[in-house]
Amino acid sequence: MAFRVSVDPQVCEGHGQCFIEAPNIFEMDDDGYAQAVSESVDDELAPKVEQAVRACPAGAVVITR
Repeated sequence: MAFRVSVDPQVCEGHGQCFIEAPNIFEMDDDGYAQAVSESVDDELAPKVEQAVRACPAGAVVITR
């Protein structure tokens, strides 16, 4: 079962911690802000995404199950 992950662009401050924790799930846009590569993520990647959520100092990364 997959889940959804997103980065709230109104909250993201461009720290890049989500990208550091899960570079296959997040990327940095041209302005230096994070975005999810794909909104749908397989459960096997859940630990990486959950770590990215914890690492984000702005709280911009959101998981929806």
